[in-house]
Amino acid sequence: MRTLSLFIGLLFIALSSCTPSLFKGMAKEGKTTIKRGELFPLFGDCDSSIVFDTKIDYKTNSFSGMLVMAPADSNAYRLAFTSYFGLTVFDFEIGEKSFVVHHCLEQLDRKAVLSIFEQDFRTLLMLNVPSQCKVKKYSEGALTGYKLKTTDGKCCYLTNTSRKQWAAADKSGMITALEVRMSNYEAGFPKIEMNHPKLGLRMEMEIMKEE
Repeated sequence: MRTLSLFIGLLFIALSSCTPSLFKGMAKEGKTTIKRGELFPLFGDCDSSIVFDTKIDYKTNSFSGMLVMAPADSNAYRLAFTSYFGLTVFDFEIGEKSFVVHHCLEQLDRKAVLSIFEQDFRTLLMLNVPSQCKVKKYSEGALTGYKLKTTDGKCCYLTNTSRKQWAAADKSGMITALEVRMSNYEAGFPKIEMNHPKLGLRMEMEIMKEE
C-alpha cells in the first residue's frame, strides 16, 4: 500500500511539473507574481462599443453576423450577436461574477451551451483573472508564458512582450478545454479564434473594417 501511495505521489508530481503544450520549447523561469495588465488584456481600456465580424460553428449549426461589445458597468460588458439579416442570436451581459441572458436563439438556449459561452467570454475579457496573481513563468525571446489559476480554472497565457500583445491562451478542462489564438493585430485588436476541440464549438472574430 505504501509503495502504491508513493508511486501515485511521484506520478502526480511528474504530471504537475510538465511544461504545458502552449509553452513547448520555452525555458522555465520559476514562480512569480504579476498584475493582470502584464497579460495585455484586449479590452482593458475599452470605453466604447467595438464591432466584430463573427462566425460561430456549433455541431451542424453555423451563424455569421456582427458581435457588438460594449462596456455595461464597472468590470462588466454587454455582448450582442446579430446575423447580417437582423436576427439576434444572443444578447448577454457579463461581469466578474454575473451573467445575464437578455436573449438567446433557441438552438443555443441550453444550460450547458450558455455556461460555455459565459466561461469563454469571461476568459476573453479576462474577467476571471485576479488583478494580481501568482504564476509559473516561461520565456523564449520576445515570448513570455504564464500559467495561473483563474476564478474558474487553470489557464495558460502566451504574450509577446516586445509588442505588448496577448498571443494565445489554453484553458484546461476534461470536456470544455478551450483554445484561444490571436493573429493579425489591426487597430489594437487581433483576429480571434476560440475553439473547443472536444465539443465542436468554434468562434472566429475579426474587428469590422470601415469601408
